[in-house]
This record gives sequence, C-alpha cells and structure tokens, in this order.
Amino acid sequence: MNIGMVSTRFAGTDGVTLEAAKLAEVLKEAGHEVVWFAGELGERFQRTCVPEILETAFPPALAGMQHVVIQSSARDELARRRGVLATVLPNVMDFERGPATA
Repeated sequence: MNIGMVSTRFAGTDGVTLEAAKLAEVLKEAGHEVVWFAGELGERFQRTCVPEILETAFPPALAGMQHVVIQSSARDELARRRGVLATVLPNVMDFERGPATA
C-alpha cells in the first residue's frame, strides 16, 4: 500500500519531521511505500515538493482522507477548524539510534 505523508514542511530536525520519519521507517519495514508531499522537503525524503502547500495548513483535496497527528492540540485544531477527526500518534524516542540528521 502507498502511504502519503502530508505537511507544509518535512525538513530539518523539528518534531513533525522527526516523528514522521520514524513512522515512515516502521511503515516501510511492514512493506508499504511512503511518499512525501510537502511545500518544503529535506534531501532525505522522496521528493514530491509542492511549494503552494506552504500557503495552506490543510489542502481541500485531502479532506476525505484518514489523518494522524502527533499532538492532541493538532487533533483538536483539525476538528475545530475543518471538522476532521484525527488519531494521535504519540512521540516515541528510539534510544537505540541517535537523532536523525537534517
């Protein structure tokens, strides 16, 4: 199954980027293909860069998809602003590996 990671930005060492990268590793190990869709992408991500997405926090074309967020505040804002239900996937530190590099 193809799984899309969508954000305004996947680059650097911010929390969203690090958590999405960890989740992508697990999904790839399970046999899924992960595609990155963002306005800004770091070099380590498969490129699907759409600069226009930086201007909106939630593209209308994604309204019918299943959503996963890493914070309860993000879940609450999606529900409040767009009526979208999301699942919170908590941050998990992998102490066996060092932090990812940009």
